[in-house]
Amino acid sequence: MSKFIAVQKALRQNPDITIVGVLEGKAELPARDSQWSHTADFYVAPKIGGVYTVTELQALMMSLLPELEPTCQSSFCEFVDKRRLGILVLDEVIGTEAVRHEITFTDDDDMLLFGGFGADGKRVIERTEEVQRRIWVRLFPNAQIAGAALRDENKY
Repeated sequence: MSKFIAVQKALRQNPDITIVGVLEGKAELPARDSQWSHTADFYVAPKIGGVYTVTELQALMMSLLPELEPTCQSSFCEFVDKRRLGILVLDEVIGTEAVRHEITFTDDDDMLLFGGFGADGKRVIERTEEVQRRIWVRLFPNAQIAGAALRDENKY
């Protein structure tokens, strides 16, 4: 099972939270502008009421995906005039891309001085790259705040 499916399943089955929304991005393959061919940003909140202390929010966030190990995370923090929200980040390889470059020089023996070219004026470079997905799980104190962030209002 992919991490994406496992995250969806864990969040949907959690009786304490609701998925307010998911922002997905899919790059045209091969992905040229980003390392991530697919991104999914889950905005979740407590199902009833809200959770407002940093300690409780951190504990709830850490309980969201008990079977999955995040690639990295940002913990909830409280400052004098604001709070930083916590985020779980999960990366996964979802495929491979075989890349092949072939260069052929014609009628230019001087160019054969470049390394890696055969007597026929040809050089072939082959490599395999991973196709990757990044998943964010953002826990908000309540569904209203999550909804505002989803609409790009007061995201931070």
